[in-house]
Parts: sequence; C-alpha cells; structure tokens
Amino acid sequence: MYVCTYVSPPPPLQPKLVVVEIQGVELANKDGLFGISDPYLKFFALKADGAMWTEHTHTHSGGALKDEYKTETINNNANPLWKPFSFEMDKLCNGNPKQDAKFRIECWDKDSMKEDDFIGWTETTVNQMLTFKAERKPLLLNDRPGGNTTKPGSLAILSIEVRDL
Repeated sequence: MYVCTYVSPPPPLQPKLVVVEIQGVELANKDGLFGISDPYLKFFALKADGAMWTEHTHTHSGGALKDEYKTETINNNANPLWKPFSFEMDKLCNGNPKQDAKFRIECWDKDSMKEDDFIGWTETTVNQMLTFKAERKPLLLNDRPGGNTTKPGSLAILSIEVRDL
C-alpha cells in the first residue's frame, strides 16, 4: 500500500533591506598634485554570468529592477564617511534574495569640468560585508584592467544590518 502525502512548498523568502555605513580608506587621489578626490560609490547588480547590467533600468522577473545605487559625493576627502544608506537585497543581487549573491561596488571621483574619474572596484556579498565588518577587515579596491592606479584604497564596513521588509 502506498501512502501519498502532500508536502507544501517552503514559504517564499522574506524580502530583505540592507542598511550599511561605509568609509573610504586612503582612496587614490585623482585630482592632481594639489587636489584631493571627491569620492562617491555606485552599487551594481551582476548578471548570472558575473557581467554588470548597464546603468539603466532593466526588466527582471516581470518587474523593473534598478541596478544602480549611489551614495552622495564627499568633497576633498581621501577617507570619506558616507551617510548610512539602504538597498533592497533582491534588487541589488539580481533577484536573488540570499545574502551570498554577488554585486559590484565602484568608487568614483566627481569632476565638475570633465568626466568623473574611476578610483577602483570590488565585488562582494552581503555575507562577506557582515564578516568583514565583524573582523574589521576592509574591502580592497581593484584598479580597472590596464589602469595605472597602484593603490586605489579600500572600503571599511562600519555598520551593516539586514532587516525584513
């Protein structure tokens, strides 16, 4: 005799909001001998193959998904402390509600008279940010391929909290 039992699917994961406070540490100077960079951060969702989405709204899972979050610009500061900001984890993590989905952070120098200068980039996850915050380890920035910035600097995670939406 066979007994069939119905197993209900697990409940959907609760959407999460990530609140983070980041400080730049010894960011590269892109404003010449007598200047100091005016840095800001941009956060990008990554495609399944690791490539970045372009800087515009794209469609995902039937809805619009904004792939970029941006901090305010901090003028003349190689060690900027950005205001705490938040993002919806599944939107930044390409629809993945898990804390181990990768996303990209880029650091830029704001320029008023010309195109903004690239300082550096890193790819990370919410889990890695939580670990690095607990261990007081910085996220090291990388230069772009073929770039000439030997020490782009790093990002310190001062606080990070994951909340249910």
